[in-house]
Amino acid sequence: MRFRVLNKPYLRALTTYPDLVIFKRQKPWVVIELKEQRQLSRVAAQKEWLKLIKARNALHPKRGYFIYVARKGSRKVLSGPKGDGARFFFEVPIVLEHVWTPAKIDAWKIERRLWARYVANEELS
Repeated sequence: MRFRVLNKPYLRALTTYPDLVIFKRQKPWVVIELKEQRQLSRVAAQKEWLKLIKARNALHPKRGYFIYVARKGSRKVLSGPKGDGARFFFEVPIVLEHVWTPAKIDAWKIERRLWARYVANEELS
């Protein structure tokens, strides 16, 4: 098999658990960090950026993506030069207030609360 996708793998070189890692021929190829907040702060975004830069230096993947969903805010949190990760780091913002109506956002919040408290049915095993 050429590709494998793992969620929350422990990467010893990083001493952390990235949200998703795509492996190509047993080597990390893409590292993805996911975040969901009401409004993403610049501090939280920089923390995720630093994790991806650390992954780049330790594991040498081809790309690092920071994908986040925010209910409100600007389209991108990190602006200016990317410095160390110019050709490696990609920020993918999904800001709901720019694409959805307030009614649809309210309905999404209710559904999200239900899924946030999800507990698996124990009878399935």
